[in-house]
Amino acid sequence: MQTSQEEQKSTNEELQSSNEELQSTNEELTTSKEEMQSLNEELHTVNAELQGKISESKRVNNDMNNLLNSSEIATLFLDKKLKISQYTFHATKIFKLIPSDIGRNFTDLANNLNYPEINSDAEEVLRTLMFKERTISTKNDLFYIIRIMPYRTIDDKIEGLVITFIDITESKLLEIQLLEIKKQYQELFSSMSEMFQVIELIYDSDGKAYDYYYRDVNPAFEKLVGKTRKQLIDKQAKNIFGIIEDYWLEIYDKVMKTGESVVFEKYGAELDKYYEVNTWKASESRLAIIFNDVTERKLSEKALLATQNIFQTFIHKVPSVIIGLTSDGKIIEFNPEAEKVFGRKRNDVIHRNYFDLFIPEGLREKVESDMKEILADALPNQFENLVKSATGDQLKIEWTAHKLFDQKGVLTGVITIGENITKL
Repeated sequence: MQTSQEEQKSTNEELQSSNEELQSTNEELTTSKEEMQSLNEELHTVNAELQGKISESKRVNNDMNNLLNSSEIATLFLDKKLKISQYTFHATKIFKLIPSDIGRNFTDLANNLNYPEINSDAEEVLRTLMFKERTISTKNDLFYIIRIMPYRTIDDKIEGLVITFIDITESKLLEIQLLEIKKQYQELFSSMSEMFQVIELIYDSDGKAYDYYYRDVNPAFEKLVGKTRKQLIDKQAKNIFGIIEDYWLEIYDKVMKTGESVVFEKYGAELDKYYEVNTWKASESRLAIIFNDVTERKLSEKALLATQNIFQTFIHKVPSVIIGLTSDGKIIEFNPEAEKVFGRKRNDVIHRNYFDLFIPEGLREKVESDMKEILADALPNQFENLVKSATGDQLKIEWTAHKLFDQKGVLTGVITIGENITKL
């Protein structure tokens, strides 16, 4: 009995010890559970942060892709082995790229660039880390600026290359057109017989033009002034010629300020010549001027005017009838003696038909025909015919006819000198 009680007591103690161990284990499990909950919360927090960073990374990547595609700049990203790691949409217009080309060797790509050195240039940039830039054309007449640059990470590590292709076709074609226009301009500029110059006016503190620089001249202008281009360009006109008439400066200043072109004729005392001048505003600070030397024409006009004055004096003083006619019989000259003989004033007959006014009706057809024959040298230039005066009297006139020509030698009419032989 006593032995049984001792065994029961021992068992009870063991159970109590086990209970204490279980309680201790339970406490440890509770602590572990709390630690696990805390760790789980931390993992949730880290996961949320990672999700945010992944979303931000996707957004940044999308922004970058949209930026690259919207810029219309074709771009290739290559790794250190020159394999394609990424490309933009516009790159597919130069290289026939498809998504499966990612990881493909760049040197294997076919393209339509006139740039056989692109592979060696890419290798050189990767080796030297010095970027390269070239302007190249394509086989379908497009133009690009190509830049090959090292691909640097944020921590300044080189992870490959970035190659950009900037389409400059429109500007390049415009440049080609401008060069062609410039070439044509230079050819015209050099070959034109008219003198051409571009000048820049010089103003004093009051805003008055007092001189000008020569900014451009053509060979014809060099020949005119007897100076070479080197002696003229960027030199002041007064230092070359000593004097510039105020008239020229006033005209040039007016064109510069109003922007309205002007064409005029003027005598230039500097070179003792007459010019027909066409000047216009070429830019904000410069004038373009074309000089046409009309000295010979002006001197001819003066000589012609002097001759005309002498002729007018002669026909007004000579005691003979002088009548000038056009080819179709219009009166263009009628001197005082003609007024006296025919009884009509000059102003009353000028530009009227001679045959209707002064030839009797029955004789008109023949006299008019004879006049045409004389002009054609088919009849002698000396002849007689009957005319009628303002009073209706018929007069017999002995004529000598002289043909009239214009400056080009074209027959324009006849001048007739007559003597009244009615009373003889």
